[in-house]
Amino acid sequence: MGVSSWNYRVVRKDGRLGVHSAYYDESGKIEGLSIDPCSPQADSIEELEANLQLMVESLRSAIVDFDSVANGKWRREFVRDCSISSGSEASENVCLPKSEDYPSVSK
Repeated sequence: MGVSSWNYRVVRKDGRLGVHSAYYDESGKIEGLSIDPCSPQADSIEELEANLQLMVESLRSAIVDFDSVANGKWRREFVRDCSISSGSEASENVCLPKSEDYPSVSK
């Protein structure tokens, strides 16, 4: 997975809304989504506030339908979490399309 950038997006999955990590390719298409909604975590109050602000900003973007991004054809993979926390790297279970043929969802 060649992640060019990421952000948080509101995602509709199984009829519910949640804030998920969205990973984009170089052309701005969503290349992967976190399987589960994200929970704010940080090593300091300042980092937590910054992380929450990024989540709040996701409310201004269009809602992404989890199943329609890759026509429901996902594979699971672990990738390095692109969170803003300092130093600690976590892994996140992410769904990626099984093929390159999926609709474009812009940032």
